[in-house]
Amino acid sequence: MKIKLNKNKIIIISVFVVLLIIGGALIFGKKGGDSKTFTAELKDITEKVELAGKVEANDLAELGFELSGKVSDIKVKVGDFVERGQVLVQLDSSELYADLKDAQALVDIKKAELYNAGVNLDDIKNQQDVLVLSAKRKLMSSDLEAVPQSSNSDLKAPIITGTYTGDEGTYKVIFERNNINVKDRVKTFGIENSEGYVESVRANKLGSKGLFVQLPEDSSLYDNTTWYISIPNKQSSSYTANLNSYESALENRTIAIREAEKSLNQGSVENSIAKAELEQAQARVNRILAQVAQRTIRAPFSGTISNLDINEGEIASSGTKVVSIVSDGDYEISLDVPEIDVSKLEVGNTALITLDAFGEITTWDGEISAISQSETYVDGVPVYETFVIFKNVDDRIRSGLSATVSIVTDTKSGVVSVPAEAIDRDEKGTFVNVFVGEVDENKTEKRYITTGLRGSDGFVEIIEGLSSGEVVGSKS
Repeated sequence: MKIKLNKNKIIIISVFVVLLIIGGALIFGKKGGDSKTFTAELKDITEKVELAGKVEANDLAELGFELSGKVSDIKVKVGDFVERGQVLVQLDSSELYADLKDAQALVDIKKAELYNAGVNLDDIKNQQDVLVLSAKRKLMSSDLEAVPQSSNSDLKAPIITGTYTGDEGTYKVIFERNNINVKDRVKTFGIENSEGYVESVRANKLGSKGLFVQLPEDSSLYDNTTWYISIPNKQSSSYTANLNSYESALENRTIAIREAEKSLNQGSVENSIAKAELEQAQARVNRILAQVAQRTIRAPFSGTISNLDINEGEIASSGTKVVSIVSDGDYEISLDVPEIDVSKLEVGNTALITLDAFGEITTWDGEISAISQSETYVDGVPVYETFVIFKNVDDRIRSGLSATVSIVTDTKSGVVSVPAEAIDRDEKGTFVNVFVGEVDENKTEKRYITTGLRGSDGFVEIIEGLSSGEVVGSKS
């Protein structure tokens, strides 16, 4: 049966179908455009740098023998604390010790023979050397003055005391602040290069040749100042008299020795032979002692034995590691910091340390002690070596433990923030899609914003363009 539709019914049906298509499109389009929503909120944002590293001793020495030989004596075990210079391991040197005993006995005999012929001359030389040395030290040490590099300095000059034991010259002395441990530091150049700390309340060691320096005013006033100390002080009123005394002592020594040599008949064959034999015997002793030293490992500093790689009776090869020692209780963590993070770090930043061996519950406080100024490459990537020290000594800490270090680099409190996934960019800048009206209406507007700190939890500070409570959608 055929159904015949008039023209008006056809138009009504067509309109109805179109409306169904449009409605379906709107319904399904809305479902397809659904996205996550986020409410801008006030919160604290913290930026952290988190890196992995290993615990290392500040001082680590891996020691071996210069020569190959049989190990005869191991005087330590792993975990022992040893003092600087203490004998750790020895190779068999029994034959050398026997030779050494004979050589030392021969030296004693030759000394006695020569003493019998020249005791008076030796006594005179010793006496005269003492007088000359005393006169020289008085010349070098008297009335020393520190002269400022700048003629405009109104600081009181540092006070120089002590008995100088070196040769003539000039010290260049620089005072500066050590920012790592916030102490005043003194450095010397010229006569010798040295470094130490200085306090204004007492005399402080200056170099290694017997002098001391005391600051008459607050030590911080002398930061970044340079002074010169001339030795001897040729401008002092006592210089001429002291110089004359020293030259007189030299002259008297020459005369006294010459007179003694005349009376002892130094040209005798017996005396010359005795001297030569003594020197030969002493040279043999020194040679044997050097050979013994090559067969002995001593601690280069005080610390704890961390490893022993040999047993008594075994053969040690030349240059092979035998024993390891780490400095006691002074540990640090070495980190390779990527260039993207190194600009965020500063010496003195606090750090939170976890050690894999103890889990995340146990933590230690640390501090950045040094940051390398030049890059190194690890697998072709530039990194900057950074050291973190433990603030407190803990017997549980060991060299070689794996560590994770978390360093807070910046914190903002109570700032407007949204998750990073809500933020997008185009050619005009950074923006978010802000909902207009009710969220379920799915109407948004593009709003350009200014961002600030990006937190380690994925939230980003919004400096401008968005208020707390506004709702935004995730990136399309």
